[in-house]
Amino acid sequence: MAKKNASQVDGGTRDKAKQLREAQAKSDQRTRNIIIALVVVLIAAIAIAIVFVVVNRPTPESAAEGLPEQFREGQPIVVSSEGVGVSNPDAEDLTFYFDYTCGACTQLEMALRPHLTDTAQAGDYNLLMQPVITSGGAYNVAATAGALVVAAGAPDLFLEFQDALTDRFYEAATSEDTFYQDLEASREQVAEIARGVGVSEDLIAAFDTDAAQGYLTTATDTWVAADIQDRTQVATPEFVAHNKNITLTGDTAEAVIAELLTAVSGS
Repeated sequence: MAKKNASQVDGGTRDKAKQLREAQAKSDQRTRNIIIALVVVLIAAIAIAIVFVVVNRPTPESAAEGLPEQFREGQPIVVSSEGVGVSNPDAEDLTFYFDYTCGACTQLEMALRPHLTDTAQAGDYNLLMQPVITSGGAYNVAATAGALVVAAGAPDLFLEFQDALTDRFYEAATSEDTFYQDLEASREQVAEIARGVGVSEDLIAAFDTDAAQGYLTTATDTWVAADIQDRTQVATPEFVAHNKNITLTGDTAEAVIAELLTAVSGS
């Protein structure tokens, strides 16, 4: 009789464990569905964002005047073992396309922190950080204006500034704060973030959102027109190496970095 009771207990325990696994699987699926839904919304927003860029395009000459020289043709911000703004000639390039108001970009960048930039600084690749327009939020323009100036004028502060820009959007996106929809409010937030990481007032005064809009227009046009292999859709976040879209399947930061390294190596 005692053996029968023990068996029943064991069976009940197994049943309970099975129920918990099933419940967790359903929860995980719901989470994946939320992320997928977010990406779908972002993809749908691309067409609207690109129309916005075309309609509100500054002339290239006026846009270039307000940009640091190395970014006047829409070039990315480089992070490498040589520092910010300098490529390592012995490393391959990994391009990260993102929008500062893209929720999926923000989540991915935060999840990969600090591995993504640490691996670049270790010399395993040149990380080319390329802001583009997909979500079309005003904060994307203001944040890009700040990022370009800080990368050029205070490169030692850029990575801390980049993290702070990402964190601020995440805070707003997960609350009822909608400052990122307004350009003036976004300018103020970016200036405050810059002060918080030690950027000088002279550099902050050089944050030019008109120039940044022109930069984003150029970068987005180039990105959309690029014939990227294995690309099934034009959407952010996107990683590209050797002109090939990288499909990420890893479920940890370490696994994703391993996938990126494999793609960069060309194997």
